[in-house]
Amino acid sequence: MDSMDSMDLVAIPRFMGHNTDAHDQHLTTMNTQTTHLLSKLIAESKTRKKLRLSSQLDQSSDANVLKSDGITNDEASGEDIAEPNEGTHEDNSEEAEEDKQNEDIDEEMSEDMSEVVDTELDSNNFAIIGEVKKAKIIKLETITDKWITKPVIFERDIKNSKNLDEFSDVIDEQMMDLLSKNRINRLFPVQQQVIPYLVKCLNNSHIIRPKDVCVCSPTGSGKTLSFVIPIVQYLRKRVVTKVRVLVVLPVRDLAVQVFQVFHTYCQKTSLKVGLVVGHKSFDEECHSIVRKSVDGLNYHSLVDILVATPGKLVDLIQRADGFSLRHLEILVLDESDRMVSELQFNWLQEIESSVFGNNRKHHCFCSIDGTDNDSQLNRYHVSNECCCLNNRSVNSKPIHKILFSATLSTDPEKLKFISLFEPILFMVSSDPTSSTSGNTSNPTKHLVPEELKEFMIIAKEDRKPLIVWYLMEVLKYRKVLCFTGSVENSHRLYSLLKEMSGLVIAEFSSKLSAKRREKLLNRFVCEKIDLIICSDIFARGLDIDGINYVICYDPPRNETQYIHRVGRTARAGNQGTAITLVTPTQLSHFNIISRRIHKRSDCKDKSELQIEKMVVKESQLKPQLSKYKSALNKLSLYIKVDAKKKQIMKRNFKH
Repeated sequence: MDSMDSMDLVAIPRFMGHNTDAHDQHLTTMNTQTTHLLSKLIAESKTRKKLRLSSQLDQSSDANVLKSDGITNDEASGEDIAEPNEGTHEDNSEEAEEDKQNEDIDEEMSEDMSEVVDTELDSNNFAIIGEVKKAKIIKLETITDKWITKPVIFERDIKNSKNLDEFSDVIDEQMMDLLSKNRINRLFPVQQQVIPYLVKCLNNSHIIRPKDVCVCSPTGSGKTLSFVIPIVQYLRKRVVTKVRVLVVLPVRDLAVQVFQVFHTYCQKTSLKVGLVVGHKSFDEECHSIVRKSVDGLNYHSLVDILVATPGKLVDLIQRADGFSLRHLEILVLDESDRMVSELQFNWLQEIESSVFGNNRKHHCFCSIDGTDNDSQLNRYHVSNECCCLNNRSVNSKPIHKILFSATLSTDPEKLKFISLFEPILFMVSSDPTSSTSGNTSNPTKHLVPEELKEFMIIAKEDRKPLIVWYLMEVLKYRKVLCFTGSVENSHRLYSLLKEMSGLVIAEFSSKLSAKRREKLLNRFVCEKIDLIICSDIFARGLDIDGINYVICYDPPRNETQYIHRVGRTARAGNQGTAITLVTPTQLSHFNIISRRIHKRSDCKDKSELQIEKMVVKESQLKPQLSKYKSALNKLSLYIKVDAKKKQIMKRNFKH
């Protein structure tokens, strides 16, 4: 115990880690010291550089003064001029090199120090390595197929048509008589190029597989006759009635129109044309397309040419007994850009199934190794040089595809689903002065008719109905087609203008039955209706005689929509006017659309690519302001009543 008492107790503190505050404080002091030292070095290097530059400037000024007096430096110093020896020359050169190296080092040090100081003084403590420079933007060229980059070009001007007699070696006498009876004596540029090519391809189709055809031509340029004439001529030779031609269109009204053209040029022949668009009951349409034989065991086709919309065609393939497309030879896609965008509904896959049957997924033995990557022909089970018997149980003849549109899509991602075979592209020239057919320069995908006059009116949204009234009442516009962005906007504008003016106005929408649509269009052609208000259902392919003006009440979303809207006028070489109403906020977007449509390689000024402005003053709209306000009040009441009706209908439907 005594020994224990004599021992000193030593207190050993427990380790609690490093003193982080002291460590951080030490680092900050070191950073400030290095920063201060570096800034002093930079300042000293800059002062030395300034002194050196000032001494050089003084020496050069003294030398200039002496030279002006005719005295050299050596004479002024009183020394004799002597030839320098090799040693002095080397010493001078070495000194000069040392001076240059010192200057370079000073400059590099100053730059490095400044970068270090900047990195040290950066608030975010991020080190910036080097300088950030703007790199040149390099535009990447899209890699496309040769058939897209090298199309067959035809003239833009429809007035450069040729007499029908010049094509007597291509068009037979019977077709010539039908054309003359329908008052067609000349062929437009697109018809001059496409008809001879298709006639030649179809006549030789039993020898060699024809190339698929894509045609891009402005609205109203005669695209429908470009495929109707060759097809009717080719099918006259057939013996047994089978569905050999299928024409698919996106809109019912356009399909009816193409059906009527085929029916007209199939007169005095045994060819039959069928229509499947839902204008009749399903059973009635089936009985007009296919019928049971007398023994009741087999079916036989009643039509050679079938015109249809995608939805009704798929319904017919899946539900109709005895309907088959196994003898199909030609597939025509009119308004093909719209058809390609609707491929997600698998209507093309249904056509392939009907054409090739259950063996659709089996490949031809003539392919390299039977994989999908060998050839696009494998998808259709027929090779160019096929000699096997694998394909004889189904359609042994490949389908010849023909695509038409005013805004043809050349996007490979979209066109690959159609599986075109060695396609050839016919495209209109963008040069209005071009007069050489078949030229391969200046093609364009988006082009308005040559005879179309385009204007735009910049106005507020609440002044648009008054401007439409002004154009109709004051400027006396008649046979006008007015496009809106939706069916609801069409109905509201129709109700508003009906209250404001005494004009004969009609509303055209998908809600109308086929008979009501036909009656309405007939009255419009007979000039019994002054204005038709519609949505974009009217914008695709419909050919209505005598439309003088097109008003885009709601501006188009893109250039494709604009081209199809304004293409309802200025058709077949006639004059027409298109007016677009644009708000100040919509102006920039519409100018972009205008520049894309009117883009030319020879035009450098963007202002030339914009559509001409039409000015309507506020004073010109004042006479109708009182009627406009009262019509707005009535319209607001109508909208409220309509909303209440919809609520009541929803409640009744739930109960």
